[in-house]
Amino acid sequence: MVWLVVRSIAPVQTAARYLALMLLLSLLTSASWYSAFLMPDILGPVAYLGIYLLAFARESLSRAERLGLYLVSWWGITAHASHLLLAAGLCALLVVYAVFEHRLFFARLRLLGQVAVILLAAAVSQMALNGYLYGKPSLSGERPPYLLARVIADGPGLWYLEGHCGKAQWAACRHMKELSGDSDGFLWGEGGRYEASSDDEQERLKREEMPLVLAAARTYPREQFERSTANFRE
Repeated sequence: MVWLVVRSIAPVQTAARYLALMLLLSLLTSASWYSAFLMPDILGPVAYLGIYLLAFARESLSRAERLGLYLVSWWGITAHASHLLLAAGLCALLVVYAVFEHRLFFARLRLLGQVAVILLAAAVSQMALNGYLYGKPSLSGERPPYLLARVIADGPGLWYLEGHCGKAQWAACRHMKELSGDSDGFLWGEGGRYEASSDDEQERLKREEMPLVLAAARTYPREQFERSTANFRE
């Protein structure tokens, strides 16, 4: 994949420039360390580079390479639930870029349309797989309440619970003393509230996730926006 990117940018002396780039990445970044992990996260960059090549360097690719990129990009997007959202956001940015590229606007949009087909295929694949595994088609499957943990750790979720647990009996209200600013601790830490909960309580936490998140965001809109912006920047 990186070879194709380097070739699309520097078709002359590609091998030397590719090796120089690999040397710099190996010595000066954590790329080699992370790529040794058997984790789906590493396929995110593969999908994004594939989208770049299909949208901006199609002329440098052979027919076989394009077909391979379609498959690799689809696989990278389906490898992790967050990759679909990130790839969709990337395509939206590319549409904005195409608007300012007047001369190639329609040609670029046609290429982005092909990328959109890959996104659609990835979404359908995820829904079909989750429907097979869990009996209900969805894009996220049986996941922990990541967003709830994040909003509580950011502060607005915790403040909302502190002010409303006396009126509404949210499942998270049972664990007020254990809630903190560490979302990982809430989900997976030793004695973490979600991990230590019963199956029924976990299901209730997941059902209440979006209503509680939306309620906290409505009550503290400015604070949540500031925290979310800081998280994105970090």
